Amino acid sequence: MEKNNITKINNPKIDPDEYSAMETDAEKAKIEAANEGKSLGLFKLIFRMPFEYMNNTYKELSFDFDSLSGKDCLDIGNELLMRGISVVAPEFSSEYQRIYAAKSCIQKLPSDAYLLMPAKEFLRIVRAARTFLVVAE
Repeated sequence: MEKNNITKINNPKIDPDEYSAMETDAEKAKIEAANEGKSLGLFKLIFRMPFEYMNNTYKELSFDFDSLSGKDCLDIGNELLMRGISVVAPEFSSEYQRIYAAKSCIQKLPSDAYLLMPAKEFLRIVRAARTFLVVAE
């Protein structure tokens, strides 16, 4: 993956080595998905234990990261700004990734519900969103 985005590399809030490692991981995921005939835009999480939220039980969640529009991305950024959270790069913000995942979730689970999930499942979801965001660039 070509690393020519000067804004991200020279931004003092972003460690270039960390960004490079993230790009490498995303590229590996992209190759693995292609070899398996899968898309990084589609992700399915199966909970180890059913997750309960607002009297609903979820055994799995499906995400279509490709379904979001540019407007959705701007809306996420604006929502975070209204909360006082500035996002330098979406692929470095677990808050951005959480909301991105919630908006792309087929089951329409609100973004606040993700905060109540077990850490292991939450981290798998935001990691899948991050990988998609890195590869989408």
